[in-house]
Amino acid sequence: MSLTCKTLDESGCCLWSAVSYSYYFKGEQKRQEQTKKRGKRLSVLGLWQPLVKFICSFVLGSWKSEDFIKLMEQQAQVAGEIYQRTGRIRVIILVLRLDSYQ
Repeated sequence: MSLTCKTLDESGCCLWSAVSYSYYFKGEQKRQEQTKKRGKRLSVLGLWQPLVKFICSFVLGSWKSEDFIKLMEQQAQVAGEIYQRTGRIRVIILVLRLDSYQ
C-alpha cells in the first residue's frame, strides 16, 4: 500500500490605502501604521503535493462552506478513481492556523 499526501491551506490579503510617511526618534523602533482597508479580501486556497503538483483557487471575499465542501468532494472522487486504478490512498491534511483568525 502507498500513500499520496496533499496539504490544503487557505490564506488571503486585502488592499491597504496608500502608505503615508512617518518618522521615529533615534533609539525607537520603526513602525508603519496600518491604514484603512480598501476593497474586498482576496482569499487563496491551495492544495499542494510536494514535488508533484500545486493547485490554487482564488475568490473575492471569504470561502463559503459549500464551496469548500464541493472542492473536498471533487478531491474525494479523484482519490477514489486513483485508488481503483492503482491502490494508492490519498490523504489530505488541512492546515489550521487559529491564531491568524481574529
